[in-house]
Amino acid sequence: MHTEAPYAWQQQHWQSLCRQRQKNRLSHAFLICGDTGLGKRDFALSFARLLLCQSSTDNQSCGNCRSCRMGQSGHHPDLRFICAEEGSKVITIDQVRALLEFVSMTSHAGGCKIALLDRADSLNRNAANALLKTLEEPTDNTFLFLITDSPGTLLPTIHSRCQHLNFTEPTREVARTWLASQLAEGDIDAALTASGNRPLQALSMLEAGHIESRAQILQSLHGILCQQLKPEEFVKFAVATGELLVMGHLSNILSILIKYLLTRQSSLVTEATLAELARVLARLSDDRATIVEDLLVLHGEVELAKRQLRGVSNPNPQLIVESLIWRWTKLATRAGSAAA
Repeated sequence: MHTEAPYAWQQQHWQSLCRQRQKNRLSHAFLICGDTGLGKRDFALSFARLLLCQSSTDNQSCGNCRSCRMGQSGHHPDLRFICAEEGSKVITIDQVRALLEFVSMTSHAGGCKIALLDRADSLNRNAANALLKTLEEPTDNTFLFLITDSPGTLLPTIHSRCQHLNFTEPTREVARTWLASQLAEGDIDAALTASGNRPLQALSMLEAGHIESRAQILQSLHGILCQQLKPEEFVKFAVATGELLVMGHLSNILSILIKYLLTRQSSLVTEATLAELARVLARLSDDRATIVEDLLVLHGEVELAKRQLRGVSNPNPQLIVESLIWRWTKLATRAGSAAA
């Protein structure tokens, strides 16, 4: 079971847009931002279907009219979904030119026209500049939804011409309640911890068995920190598992460790291996500020690595992992010296 957006944690944005719609004050362009796993794409698609619906009630599309049926089939003539084409990492200028042609046409159903640009951060420079034309000179009754995990990579001129919808993680209780409604079994709390409290990400991890991958990452980091595992073994594991997946787990683990070292809140480290990692690092108490600084630097490099792996520059994933685990090995050397 997978309920349709808006999800429980999206209600504030949904109600705000619905009020704008009722007053006929909707912006012509929206920039939907936030981490993966929060349902940004689902939200945009649900609101697009609401705008196109011919018999909407209570701020929801009816699901039964001709427009809704076409939308559900993925073939509504007034709805375009744009993303990087298969085999490419970028949205090209030709795709944006086709979009400009679409927005200049008359609506087939006599209503509005809507375009969803998924991973808008993958617009190449020429495509982004071409998109500015329709953002600067919007067509009547046409709406653009730009969806991105990395809004900072977009041109400032695109930012300034869009209404921003910033999605953040829900509370643990809201996330747990929703996830429990989707699953008959599974370690919900472990998945929410691993996903940074992002419900759809947690669901995907549980369904794909990625919680087990996280457990192995924790064990490997602990083994390296205690000088019981060679770094190259972690690199082999990352290459076999998927570097981007490993980077996602590593970012979350480092974030938790940093918060723990700064606050010493035991509730942050509920997983046994993570708690042991935290204890080993905490034993370096005489140099805690330096340890936290090192972890912050490493976390920043992991986030940069994630952007590089998602980007268009075709980096060498194995070299990235080797560089990152080398920094962790430096911590292991310090931990060994402290233990001695």
